[in-house]
Amino acid sequence: MEAVILSAMSIQTGFRPRSEAERMSLVLALATAPRRIALGHIDDGWAAAHIWLWGRTPVWVGQGSKEAIDGVLGPLGLPPTETGAFDAVLRNDFSLDGQYPADFAPLPTSRDDAPLVTVLVCTYNRKELLAETLKSVALQSWKHELLVVDDGSSDGTWEFLAEQPQLRAIRQPKNQGKPSALNRGIKEARGDYLLVLDDDDLLVPGALHVLATALDRNPDLDMVWTDALIADHPEMLPKRWRTALRLSPDMNRLGVLLQIPATTGSVLIRTDTLRAVGPFVEGMHQGEDLDIFLRVAHKGRADGLPLATSIVRSHPGVRGPAAHAFKKQDAKDIAMLGMEWIAPVFRQRWSDAIPIEDRALSFAWGLGLSLRDSSEQAEQEIQRWEAPFTAREEWIRAKIGLASPDAARPECAVVVVDDSDPGGLELTLEHHADEGELWVSLEVPREPLDAVRLYWPGRYGAQRGLDPTWISHPGPWHLRLSSAPAWAPPPLSPDQRKLIPDLPAVDALLVLTAALNWPFPSSTRARCLRPSHPVTLIALHARAAIAASRPTDALGMLADPLGSSPQMLALWRIAADAFRGAGVEAEALACEERLR
Repeated sequence: MEAVILSAMSIQTGFRPRSEAERMSLVLALATAPRRIALGHIDDGWAAAHIWLWGRTPVWVGQGSKEAIDGVLGPLGLPPTETGAFDAVLRNDFSLDGQYPADFAPLPTSRDDAPLVTVLVCTYNRKELLAETLKSVALQSWKHELLVVDDGSSDGTWEFLAEQPQLRAIRQPKNQGKPSALNRGIKEARGDYLLVLDDDDLLVPGALHVLATALDRNPDLDMVWTDALIADHPEMLPKRWRTALRLSPDMNRLGVLLQIPATTGSVLIRTDTLRAVGPFVEGMHQGEDLDIFLRVAHKGRADGLPLATSIVRSHPGVRGPAAHAFKKQDAKDIAMLGMEWIAPVFRQRWSDAIPIEDRALSFAWGLGLSLRDSSEQAEQEIQRWEAPFTAREEWIRAKIGLASPDAARPECAVVVVDDSDPGGLELTLEHHADEGELWVSLEVPREPLDAVRLYWPGRYGAQRGLDPTWISHPGPWHLRLSSAPAWAPPPLSPDQRKLIPDLPAVDALLVLTAALNWPFPSSTRARCLRPSHPVTLIALHARAAIAASRPTDALGMLADPLGSSPQMLALWRIAADAFRGAGVEAEALACEERLR
């Protein structure tokens, strides 16, 4: 069975949606977990993948399809689930069923001819933090070299590195700043792929397996990234999940113009690509990662996976070179100082790129310039284009102070039910968001939505259903479903809105689909589109019976729900079609009268 699912990201698998609480519950459990963990719930591969990533073994105990789970793990470079004895059970809420001694087992080593990964660590006066960083690299079983550039440390770091036989160390006699150290390391790297790991961050044990596998099996990609975790030092309990950019490879080129796509330690880049785009800008002591991501994304293709492979340690230590040291807690000062470094470099990248012939790319550059204190250049870029403007373009124009005085509210609304993993919503927006005013009902609430807010204007909310009082647009609605990004039924007229049942959003959408005889959405993700209400199945089966010329069977199915829920007008719409199919026109008209 092929279990890799088409999605917004070409290498993404069909993981179902996870709330922030569920994701954090899992990693908190795995941080102190025993070695063999039974999957005590039906998994789509997401939990099993993270169990392997954390150096534990997922054990299948009969819940769901082992073949489907293993079909997701294989393309990620992870072994299949095992069977037999286990030490703990992972519950439905992603907690373990008791306290057990923590244990760990590394993943199997990569094949002999696997691409070599260089893990590059640049360090300056962080000997104590560096030790744990190097230990996390030692746990990686994918073929790798560990290269450390000491940027003129004076705290005994060089002497410490000299005692570590598992790495190759280079010393810069004078502190010159991280970009200089990075350039030295890239020049010296022997690997086919390169990962830059900050000297205070950590790799999850299976990080290189999934990152290197993604590049190895997708030769069209130049860069791949994943999510990251934030943890307080020294307790090291994860406290926040940092989601990477969730866009398709084609849209990532636009997305990187607006924000850093991922945490550096969760990004793997082909070494040849990194060398081809040119060196890091020396003297740029903040934002150098944004600049290099921008250059790589505009030369090649980038993609991501919804897994967490690195841990960012939050601590009060000093950052930056000796001449420009700062503390991360000084957020206001950092932002101001960082913009002084970032803005001129970003303007130079824009100057090198012009003229920009792609309209969507041009608008993204305009917004990116505006976000980096370059309003004059932003206006110059955006004003090249003439009306009419799409909803997204109008929103970007307003963001940079060019709002059209006669801009009218879009004639229709695009209402998206987000029932999918991060990535599905973004792909649906790529396809449909410019059709009108955007509204998103989060069937499974997820945060952050920052990556969405940067690209599409609209309203986002955790709604139980498709509530017409929340969606206030007076014109037609284009209803969409994030697990079926290509699905585009006819627009819903204001008069048809009364057919929307008071059910959870996915159920409401499916019942409405049956009532209006729309084509059924074809989900691109495993285990999505699962009706949670019995009325939904009745509505779908009744519509199928009508289509199969069995209207009497449909009426039999509808009898009980019509009696118990006469206010659900969508069922009367289906019943009218069933009566008409059975040749009972009077009853069909009576059902339609209820709709008025």
